[in-house]
Amino acid sequence: MLVTVLNFRSYYAVDKLPKDSQLRTSMQRLLFKAWMIFGLGFLAWNIDNIACDHLRFARQKVGRPTSYLLEFHGWWHVFTAIGTYYWIVFNQYIRLIMLGEVNNWDIKWTIGFIPYVARSSKKSAKVNRKKIE
Repeated sequence: MLVTVLNFRSYYAVDKLPKDSQLRTSMQRLLFKAWMIFGLGFLAWNIDNIACDHLRFARQKVGRPTSYLLEFHGWWHVFTAIGTYYWIVFNQYIRLIMLGEVNNWDIKWTIGFIPYVARSSKKSAKVNRKKIE
């Protein structure tokens, strides 16, 4: 229930950003990635719940170390952790937008898929606060 409420709130915050802006598009993409990765973990967990006996048999057949790839409950933890991390980065940046600090910060990516919020290298004036309620 909490995840659902927080995701609706996140969508609402993105919806308050100026239409047709690059900022809105990038925030939508980040939020969508967070949802998709988290959802992939949820899917893996459900597959593990439904096909537990079959997966156990398959793990015994293929042996180690390949059998670890069939530990879908473990993949649930990996994907939900990554999806949650993306969502946290999204929230950090939305907060900076609300504070009018968006020009002083950027979302950067390490090795192409790990986002983080970092100080911008560009020098600019403080942006007017845009209150998102």
